[in-house]
Amino acid sequence: MGTVNTVPLGKSDSELEEIYQRYYRPFIKAIYRFPRLKATLYYSGILLGWIEKNHSEFLDVLGELVKRRQVELLGGGYYEPIYSLIPKTDTIGQIEMLTTYIRRQFGSRPRGVWIPEQIWEPDYPSAFRSAGMEFSFLGEEQFIEAGVEHRGIYAPLLTEYQGKTLLVFPLHTAVTNQLFTTGVDEFIETMLGSFPSYLDQPGDPVITLLWDGQAGDSLGDEDRSRWLEQLFEGIIEAQNRGDVSTWHPSRLSRLSEARGRVYFPPTAFKTLLRRYKSEGDLAAYENLSMPGLGRTGFYYSGMFRQALARYQEGNLLYGKMQFIHSLVNQVRGDRYRKQAAKEELWKGQSNVPFWFGPSGGIYNPSYRKPSYAALISAELLTREQGIFAPSIVTNDLDMDGLEECLFQGNDLNAYVHLRGGILFELDHLPVHWNYLDTLARHPEPNHTSQDEQFGYDVYPKKCFVDHFISPSQDFESFRNGSFEPKSRLIHQIFTIQDRTTDVAKTLKLELVTEGLVESSSGDQRGLEMRKSYSFEKGKLSVQYSLTNTGTDTLSTVFAPELNLAFASRDVSDLRIFRIAAGGQKEEVGPDPISLEHTQSMVFDDLHNKNSIRVELDKAAPIWSFPSLTRHRDKHGTHLSYQSSTLVIRTELNLQAGETWQGTYALRFSRDKRDKR
Repeated sequence: MGTVNTVPLGKSDSELEEIYQRYYRPFIKAIYRFPRLKATLYYSGILLGWIEKNHSEFLDVLGELVKRRQVELLGGGYYEPIYSLIPKTDTIGQIEMLTTYIRRQFGSRPRGVWIPEQIWEPDYPSAFRSAGMEFSFLGEEQFIEAGVEHRGIYAPLLTEYQGKTLLVFPLHTAVTNQLFTTGVDEFIETMLGSFPSYLDQPGDPVITLLWDGQAGDSLGDEDRSRWLEQLFEGIIEAQNRGDVSTWHPSRLSRLSEARGRVYFPPTAFKTLLRRYKSEGDLAAYENLSMPGLGRTGFYYSGMFRQALARYQEGNLLYGKMQFIHSLVNQVRGDRYRKQAAKEELWKGQSNVPFWFGPSGGIYNPSYRKPSYAALISAELLTREQGIFAPSIVTNDLDMDGLEECLFQGNDLNAYVHLRGGILFELDHLPVHWNYLDTLARHPEPNHTSQDEQFGYDVYPKKCFVDHFISPSQDFESFRNGSFEPKSRLIHQIFTIQDRTTDVAKTLKLELVTEGLVESSSGDQRGLEMRKSYSFEKGKLSVQYSLTNTGTDTLSTVFAPELNLAFASRDVSDLRIFRIAAGGQKEEVGPDPISLEHTQSMVFDDLHNKNSIRVELDKAAPIWSFPSLTRHRDKHGTHLSYQSSTLVIRTELNLQAGETWQGTYALRFSRDKRDKR
């Protein structure tokens, strides 16, 4: 028995301090008072690093518990990745990093590996054994999915991949789910009653109770601490009666009894699977009964990586991580630089921002930002001074079958997608910040009708997303996503017309496509669109050329959308200014506003001591508003700022064969007082 203790990368010091004082300190204080109890504990590397820096006395107590063999520590990936999302070499490297930390700090080598959220794929044993791990844990439901009878889930079983074996203990979640929800006596009665009277395996029955170290938040701090102490007292009494004994999994794994063998399909907790089913499937899923598990197809179709198909933003982070992994592996001759780059890469693999986890995950920008920052840092470490030169390369970063165009500069990275010709990543390297780390509004199975009224996005919230809208289009319906687009050019595939790669010149990328646009008359007109990107030091610009290829006049409103992601919309992090055609400057703030005759917009990024100026070659009306998302997690409903949006509107009345041209630029400038 024991606890699993993790925190996502991106939690503030004040948040971590509160968690430490409310949960981790009281638990270790309680278990210390019961030396006859054997506890099995997992702490992520992120958490251990924070505790070492802020509460080294905790590690002293934990070290004493390990030394007196009361506590066994589990290993795992230092930055708690989902192992199926990262290369095998990174899995081994992350596990070895946490193992090294535990050996250095506590003088003990972990032999068991914790699997975040029990997200399993069948090839795990190979990497785990290569990293020195011998056993792990999966939920009892996952044993049932694998065809294990109910009476067989009271002993660890072997699984195997290409000759590498791993012992897997079943987690008895039905019992642990009742922690802190009933009286202690009732819980202990339930726990003792869960032991079967017969087994499929030799030896005594084993139940594994590992619970979230932050469980019991429905109780007050004093009540939770009292509940824990009464639980430990009750288990000691049961031990004295000979009803139970507490063991460490490493000791059990050394027993010589023959083990049964089982092969687990790719699985995850049903709470995770629920998120990746359609609304129709969800209703059927809710009606599943325990005996039917493993034969319905619902679990087998629930591979975790389906989350990458559901959330484009998570897939882009995944693609960035894989791309940086390849760059890091190309470093030669400087093992210290390569190791430093690896550790930044591993930091960027922390699992939370890749998916909609129990605490909001991908919806929380404070979890995504550190991952992008770490990946950018890793990339910069791979660049050899005096050899690196700005360039435009092609790479299928998001694995959709199309090559994306990646500009890599000295101070900017700018990634352009051929679908829609949009700019989908914009890294300002001096501050390790991706200004296009945005998130669209996605429908979720747990959304209510009120959430649905908030609106959804059917296009990526990136930069230079090209809308064509009616001249009568109103601001509000555009903001809530209920407007009617007059063209599908934002989904059109562009072709590369020209690419300038001479480093002595301004690097340029010219894209072209053709499609249809609905004119205000209701008829369709042919349109050729050219987008010419130019990349300079501290500046990125796009020149548009729109040509009416039809035989009649095209009347429409061209409305490219730009999104930029900042730390928050609070005035302490962001101030927004508008510069009118006459040069007057006024602060407009983050709230929705419709602006006329605007020449440029200025975003003062106070968090990064940065300024971004959006420049128009011709003054135009602009809609400015914050892009917000709604999501529900175990803590309730959340409204989260994701980005600041500009929609630049230009009325077009193009005769047959006529061309309109316009240029928009993003110019970066740093606060000279900042020495980062």
